[in-house]
Amino acid sequence: MVNSLIIDSACTDEIRIARIRNNEIESIEHEDANNKSLKGNIYLGIVSRVEASLQAAFVNYGHKKHGFIPFTNIHSDYHSKNNKIKKTNSSSSQKKNLCIKPGQTILVQVVKDERGSKGVTLNSYIYLAGQYLIFMPNMQNHSSISSKVESSLERLRLKIILEEMKITKKSSLIIKAKAEGKNSQEILANYKYLAKLWNEIKKKAAKSTGPCFIQAEDDIIKRTLRDIDENNIDEIIIDGCKTYNTIKQMCKKALPNTYKKIKLHKKSIPIFEYYNIESQILKMCNNKVLLNSGGYIVINKTEALTAIDVNSGKMTCERNLNKTALKTNLEAAKEIAKQLSIRNLSGLIIIDFIDMPATSMRTQIEKLLIEETKNDKAKIQIGNINTDFGVLIMSRQKINSGIMESLLATCDKCDGSGQIRNVSSIMLSIIRSIKAKVHKLNNKNISIVTVSTSNEIILHILNKHHGNITQLESDFNIIIKFITNHSVYNKDFQIDITLATTKQNENN
Repeated sequence: MVNSLIIDSACTDEIRIARIRNNEIESIEHEDANNKSLKGNIYLGIVSRVEASLQAAFVNYGHKKHGFIPFTNIHSDYHSKNNKIKKTNSSSSQKKNLCIKPGQTILVQVVKDERGSKGVTLNSYIYLAGQYLIFMPNMQNHSSISSKVESSLERLRLKIILEEMKITKKSSLIIKAKAEGKNSQEILANYKYLAKLWNEIKKKAAKSTGPCFIQAEDDIIKRTLRDIDENNIDEIIIDGCKTYNTIKQMCKKALPNTYKKIKLHKKSIPIFEYYNIESQILKMCNNKVLLNSGGYIVINKTEALTAIDVNSGKMTCERNLNKTALKTNLEAAKEIAKQLSIRNLSGLIIIDFIDMPATSMRTQIEKLLIEETKNDKAKIQIGNINTDFGVLIMSRQKINSGIMESLLATCDKCDGSGQIRNVSSIMLSIIRSIKAKVHKLNNKNISIVTVSTSNEIILHILNKHHGNITQLESDFNIIIKFITNHSVYNKDFQIDITLATTKQNENN
């Protein structure tokens, strides 16, 4: 199997990085030059207001929308020393509410980007990610070793290294899985770099007046090289001379083994086309994913969760119904693990597997899903398949904005629902609305009723329901006119009622 890292930086507006195994996408990230993520950036902010009902505060960090910071994310160093709590039975959130005041300066880091109308989520507990370590300079008693380091002997070795490192009592370190097999000098050097970076951040913050920007998170190229597992990458192929030279320079000293694997894409055909990545990205726009056996999965996102339905489809290779269900579910579990990563699906995920009566079959699916997701960078929790409904509930951490968010936009015709009212239904609504409005005005001095709607609806009414309109005109002694409005779609219409002396606009 060939593991390749394909970097497309030919377009200056966007960098795309895909990790592929045997020409199949395993994960993909992108960075838009015009819409960069703020996650990981550090700012010196000013508390703009405190909302006790939300157990949170809002912070002006220099952007239009103020950031949201829960009380639990506010470090005790920012609690006002002048406000002493008299009631000892007050909750910790109440205490923080009393201690945090508008106008207070606070050093914060973005932990979640803006989502729709919501601003960023902030944290005053800072984390700095390095090649082998995550340094938390103002969080004590949280030092640990990544759970992805499975060997007990290796965990013990890294634990000894961690204990030998002289860090302050108020800070913590997490040793990443990438540190596995690295010697103490390499790990210590990474800590010294992060400690130096933290001192520079503190100095800059002390000299600055908020709200202002302090420190940027590494860009997509630096993050990729920082987190890359040298042992699991066979080649790095780059389209774009500038990025190629930058990566060569960065790897020359820091990643000598990776340096040898870097290649420049010299062919005229774009790199994502050449490696068949572009067509795989376009398939991600479809919520239906076909399985090799003839089955398929359907992925539907809602505001609160992602629902995944498994179907056997045209699969007929097994005569036994239970064997068909098991084989389809096993294939689906593998594909779902892949789709979670490449689509960057996060939050609550509900998977409706095909019903299987045997506990051993359900256990096979659960174990396979755990195995297939173990190398995912995001934190994942997987539950058991419910015996009554065949449903498995899991959660996945959102680590960055997925490429799907840059590819797709909410449909302005259906507002993202995927459905619109049919023409006959809207036609009936128009007739009912005309009747209701005429009755409301007691049919006094009404001369003209003007209906403004889409051309498709007008044609449908005039061709198939002209008799209904004529009957309405006769019953109420009015004239009904239709005007094409190109700014509306099938679900919308507007009715204007013209009286003998005045005009009244009523909108639907």
